[in-house]
Amino acid sequence: DGYVDIYALDASGRHVLVELKRVTATREAALQLYKYVEAYKKERGETPRGILVAPSFAPTALETLAKLKLEYRYVDLKRLWELLKKKSSRRTSLQEFLKK
Repeated sequence: DGYVDIYALDASGRHVLVELKRVTATREAALQLYKYVEAYKKERGETPRGILVAPSFAPTALETLAKLKLEYRYVDLKRLWELLKKKSSRRTSLQEFLKK
């Protein structure tokens, strides 16, 4: 059920499934990622890396990720917003963008 947020390859060529959360990641988020990893493994016969990305993690999420051998990364949403604002100082309409 559902789809992983990002499907990618890492620098070593290994498949990576990334689940993104805008709020504190819970145990349920870790289990959701695990479900995607297991479905991928069953379908493709190989185990991808699974990474949960969020601004914070509940202790139960961290415990579950460790038990399931999944990775996690913190994202600082305030810093990300500041970077996005810097890069978009000159705004372009969609029509202008498509002309390029």
